[in-house]
Amino acid sequence: ANLGYGTQSNNIAGLFQTNSNISDAGGVGPDKWYPATSFGISLNVPIFNGLQRNYQLQQSKLSLLKIENGFNSLKNGIDLEVSQGKITYENALKSLDVQKRNTTLAENVARVTKIKYQQGVGTNLEVVDAESALRTAQINYYSAMYDAIVSRVDLIRAYGKINTLTTPQN
Repeated sequence: ANLGYGTQSNNIAGLFQTNSNISDAGGVGPDKWYPATSFGISLNVPIFNGLQRNYQLQQSKLSLLKIENGFNSLKNGIDLEVSQGKITYENALKSLDVQKRNTTLAENVARVTKIKYQQGVGTNLEVVDAESALRTAQINYYSAMYDAIVSRVDLIRAYGKINTLTTPQN
């Protein structure tokens, strides 16, 4: 809606004062201000929107696919980490068993070598070599034990039962 006033003056001076020689004809005439009113209605109906809705729908579908792909990728990553953790843990346990048998064998060899030396059949060098092999076997056993513990912790973390983001409180 618009409201306003209009005049019919011959010149600019007539906007501010009556200066024409034309007589007033019952409230109508020059140099007078007349009210003006107009009303309007506007209707906006899109006939063609440039396929904007179609593109927005396609973009939403692509966003959904992106989220689904991210979820599947995360799931596959977790499954891979769990299966790798299982394999690593099983291998570590097998290695631990082998190193335990190695240590037992090295202990028996060292024991027999000492007995041979005490009986005068073996040399001091054989005893030193057997003791050195025993120490190496023990070190390998402890290393395999450490690897088994670490791989077990990694497997538990892969199952999500350990939170690696927390720090111990003092």
